[in-house]
Amino acid sequence: MKRYYEAIYESYFKTVYALVYRYYPKDADTVTAEVFKHKIFKAVEEGYFKNCMVYVVNETTNYCAMKCFEAIYCRYFETVYGIAYRHHPDNVDDVVAEIFEKKILKAIYKGRIKENKDYTAYYIIRIAINQCHSIYRRNKSRQSKFVDERMDLEISEADTSALETLDPSSQIDIMIDFFRALDYLTKKQYLVMTMTIEGYTDEEIAKEMNTSDNAVRMLRSRARQKLRKILR
Repeated sequence: MKRYYEAIYESYFKTVYALVYRYYPKDADTVTAEVFKHKIFKAVEEGYFKNCMVYVVNETTNYCAMKCFEAIYCRYFETVYGIAYRHHPDNVDDVVAEIFEKKILKAIYKGRIKENKDYTAYYIIRIAINQCHSIYRRNKSRQSKFVDERMDLEISEADTSALETLDPSSQIDIMIDFFRALDYLTKKQYLVMTMTIEGYTDEEIAKEMNTSDNAVRMLRSRARQKLRKILR
């Protein structure tokens, strides 16, 4: 039996290590040992191990992703809950669950979010506010509330590199400052800024608001001027 364990370890070590390294480059040795102990060797002992590469890849990926997810959930639950409550106080628990289970977990599996990266807080916040915004847009019957309620303001892609140099607590502070600053915008300025950040063209925004392209550009210009003064 010992030789069988050794054969499995030798056959799949490089694959497991490479997958683990994607999630935990600094702790790859430790986590690789955990995968073999808690997933692969346990499966052998209990008789459901499948001696094939696909099985090992799936088990390793699932272990790393769920380990990462649990750590991120504990660390950022209050942050995500606060964002969700700000936008959807009536069904905050459902929104939080949707953010974590449908968005954050998916991003972890794709390797976009990792537990100990400096920019993790930024991406968690970005995913949370994007999903809150999507829920508003998905529910057409609440479109008027979408305009009236506080909405999210993301940092543009051009600012991402600068933000990633900050520690997580500073990233969160910056996002909170943005949230507060939005309260000073008019409803129309609010909508224009949010849709611009999401990538809508002036023409698309104008159509959504039943106004002209020039009016959209004017609203955006005034909103930016106001935000600059507030965020100095």
